[in-house]
Amino acid sequence: MPNTNGKLLRVDGLKTYFSIKRGLLQRTIGHIKAVDGISFDIAPGQTLGLVGESGCGKTTAARTILRLIPATAGEAIFDGTDILQADKQKLKQIRRNVSLIFQDPYSSLNPRMTVGNIVGEALKVHKGITGAELVNKVKMLLEKVGLSAQHINRYPHEFSGGQRQRIGVARALALEPKLVICDEPVSALDVSIQSQILNLLKDLQDEFGLTYLFIAHDLAVVKFFCDTIAVMYMGKIVEKASAKQIYQKPLHPYTKALMAAIPKVDPAQRGVRKAFGGEVPSLLNPPTGCPFNPRCSLAESQCLKNIPELTESSEGHFVACYKAHKKEE
Repeated sequence: MPNTNGKLLRVDGLKTYFSIKRGLLQRTIGHIKAVDGISFDIAPGQTLGLVGESGCGKTTAARTILRLIPATAGEAIFDGTDILQADKQKLKQIRRNVSLIFQDPYSSLNPRMTVGNIVGEALKVHKGITGAELVNKVKMLLEKVGLSAQHINRYPHEFSGGQRQRIGVARALALEPKLVICDEPVSALDVSIQSQILNLLKDLQDEFGLTYLFIAHDLAVVKFFCDTIAVMYMGKIVEKASAKQIYQKPLHPYTKALMAAIPKVDPAQRGVRKAFGGEVPSLLNPPTGCPFNPRCSLAESQCLKNIPELTESSEGHFVACYKAHKKEE
């Protein structure tokens, strides 16, 4: 069934809950709502940045979309097919078109396998390519990501962190996917190497028409890389807009605080950073009302009682905050 809404990926009401079990009989006494009803979509050739602090649920959302973690509810429609309801055969077909770049370039590569085997494994499993054709294909992929064809018989320990991540990118591109999920692909790298990998990903997107779901905790990283940004906090999306709208006029207090935490290179632009108040609430015992209210200086009585819905404040700019909507009015 072809995709009819012009979106390559559409996630609707996605929930991922983990049961809390205690006692001898391991009875369920509650749930951790790691992902709590998020919705977004990505058009072909576009990049959506999913950002937020560690533990906000962004990686869990990505792994749920890939069916690496079972979903509690919701839909993840990829090119017209719901990944979460797909049978084994359809899921195998989907995984030929959806790939993943991992965060850690060290633990994500098997130290017992050569680079040729790491990059070529998917080609053998999904396309049955072997022999000289496989070798030539792997060499081409290595050169495409800025490595040498001579690296094909080397092992991961012989490479630097940036080179290892290039191997991970080559592996993700092996099956010519439509969608690539980048799970914080530069957070474990030196700052000088981060820009190289980001530029590589951007060049590959332009060349192959790739679509990215880009997960990050640093808004500075996604500023020039993403078309749209969705900000997550405690399993929910609290603000979603184009990258330009987010950076020019953030509306949610959490987004504003994240923006203020971005280091400024120009001393003239540096101001007094406003730290978050309080601690991140526990997912075991979340606050009533808006999940951000214990740390928000603008919280009022309504924020303590009700959870604000993600609604459109201005064209294409969605925010889940009562105060933001009042200011816009």
